[in-house]
Amino acid sequence: TLSVKEEGAFDCPVLGANVGDACDDGNPNTFGDVVTADCECLGVAAGSDTCADAIALDCNASPVTFSSDGSTAVAPSGCTIGANGLWFSFLGTGADITIISTANFDHKMSMQTGTCGALDWIACKDGSTGVETYTVPSSVANQMYYVYVAHYSTSINATGNITISLDCAVVPNCTAPTLTLVE
Repeated sequence: TLSVKEEGAFDCPVLGANVGDACDDGNPNTFGDVVTADCECLGVAAGSDTCADAIALDCNASPVTFSSDGSTAVAPSGCTIGANGLWFSFLGTGADITIISTANFDHKMSMQTGTCGALDWIACKDGSTGVETYTVPSSVANQMYYVYVAHYSTSINATGNITISLDCAVVPNCTAPTLTLVE
């Protein structure tokens, strides 16, 4: 049998494209953007295989999705986690910052701070399948934090789509003390 598609009909009518078509996801940190079977335009994260090339995240921005397909990242020490993940980074604000991630595979997050050559492990988070969250309490203002996201198992290096965002609390205002002299 021959399957013929009506002219002008698309697999993903909202995008006006077919699955596998090239597209532009609007993210300058990705390349090779294509329309997925879920009718999303997704690219492969560019240069996030190492801590030094981590993808910068912004506080309270919309969640962003990256593909770890093709990643050659090596897992950081301090946490039992798979290879072939993605590195993300963000600056501390002085308030609580909650990292929220999902993936289309069973994933885990490893949080670090410091410099890429000398990372200090903070925590690992693996609450089973689904959404993973971790809150950095009272983050240090302007300190760099790193998040490595990969498959939870060191024996299975599954890759796929990772969606991540930051929920940042309002930085508390500091009121300058006043001095009253009493005679």
